[in-house]
Amino acid sequence: MRAAAGQGRRGSPGAQERPGLLRLRKGLVVTVEPTSADIAGPITAFLRERTKVDVPADQDLFASGLVSSIFAMELIVHVEQTFDVAITGSDLRLDNFRTVDRMTELVTRLRAGA
Repeated sequence: MRAAAGQGRRGSPGAQERPGLLRLRKGLVVTVEPTSADIAGPITAFLRERTKVDVPADQDLFASGLVSSIFAMELIVHVEQTFDVAITGSDLRLDNFRTVDRMTELVTRLRAGA
């Protein structure tokens, strides 16, 4: 069975769509660490798509009422899948998801430790 264009074997995003991956030639993928903008961009786009609001990077998502606890779980899954990180244990703190800036810092730290 052949994967759809831009997707991996199991329907996951291909290298062209995942921050931090660069496809040089067919079959050869090199990891490149994403910049803060590479991380913040997809998070901001996800929030804009789901809330229909442009969210500043330093806006408290919970205090502003844009994010509920249920939506926070969706946000965690989105961050894990988009940036190929596992968010567990002490990283599952509300403060890590309060702003786009804090999520960007979390992803940067988790990718550095990978």
